[in-house]
Amino acid sequence: AEKRRFSTRLGRVEGRIASENHPLSLTELLGTSEPARSEPFFNKLLELLRGEGTGLDPIQLPNIVNLRSLFPQFGDPVESEDYRRRVLETMDSLRQLGRHLAGVPGRKSVIWMTRGFSLTLLRLKIQPFLWHDTLQILNDSNVAVYSVDSAGLRTVVSLAEQPGGRRPVFHTRSGVSGAMSDTDVLFALAEETGGRAYVSSNDLGKGIKAALQESQYAYRLAYSPHPEKWDGSYVRVQVRVNRPDVLVRHRRGYFAKKDDNFAPALRRKALDDVMQGPLDALQIEMAARVKEKSTLVSGTQQVRLRIVAAPGSVSLLEQSGTYVGAFDVRIAQRTLEGSVLEDFTDEIPLKLTNDEAERTRVEGFAYERTVTLQPNAVALKIALLDTRTGRVGSVLLPVK
Repeated sequence: AEKRRFSTRLGRVEGRIASENHPLSLTELLGTSEPARSEPFFNKLLELLRGEGTGLDPIQLPNIVNLRSLFPQFGDPVESEDYRRRVLETMDSLRQLGRHLAGVPGRKSVIWMTRGFSLTLLRLKIQPFLWHDTLQILNDSNVAVYSVDSAGLRTVVSLAEQPGGRRPVFHTRSGVSGAMSDTDVLFALAEETGGRAYVSSNDLGKGIKAALQESQYAYRLAYSPHPEKWDGSYVRVQVRVNRPDVLVRHRRGYFAKKDDNFAPALRRKALDDVMQGPLDALQIEMAARVKEKSTLVSGTQQVRLRIVAAPGSVSLLEQSGTYVGAFDVRIAQRTLEGSVLEDFTDEIPLKLTNDEAERTRVEGFAYERTVTLQPNAVALKIALLDTRTGRVGSVLLPVK
């Protein structure tokens, strides 16, 4: 965290779910632009989430996980390395959050407070694939992003003076018209995930309250797409209702990509994201335990690990009467301060008979590994990735 120059704090506000038939989960990611203002912003947000001043009864709010990522000010020139680094760290945090919320059932709402950054710069000059990768993770995890502009009221002049000298952007009900600016990412992320953007207002609580109210009601719809048109193209989704005066908010679409083997570089990147993040990835449900411990003659300790992934978490493909698949397991030894002492990745190919495949659908996938502990290691961060889908699960296992 010190090397990456940003910190994360995890806290919990206890609430109660109004109806067990409609469980809700709301997580807010606060990416502040000015660290000096972050504490009052965060305290005000907690008041709103508890129901103070929202007009909502606190009993209607679920258990809320509050994840705060404090980023330095986005005031540097767009071509600077610091600006690029902060853009990458922001996208990294959103992907971590999406992977973590994948384990929570139903629709999730994320309130993201930020001054924004240049989406054009991200897509054209920094890392173009990160935008689509982040959207896919959030949408696959059923997460809607509600963006709140922490810059407050923006005048025409201030919009015109965005980094790079862009022309002003005027926000509308349906999105953005005009040239791209630091606010474009707020609109784009909200619209692509089925959320809403609140830009150019000093009443930050208004956007938060509206997001809270919207997150209490949702419908789940499903349909089967054409089985032969998985060519990687973007498929637009439209939902219409016949009730008057109703605004439908939903994800815009999806990329029709087949579940195919991820390239090694993409697998390493996904595992890097998970291993460096503060949250467990829950796209794959998994558990790990120390099966046995031993001490070598030299005094070094060894542990025998047993890692179990939930049934159906690893994709299997039928080939000539057998079922094949693969998963990667990365294990990192960590100190009490969180430093990584040693890490390695095992690539596990699978070739199962029909009976073995049936057994995994009931018992899941088990993997065992002996690890020689470094002297200062107190915990193991363990991640498992399905090589066909790119889905990841992770746990932190204390060993001392």
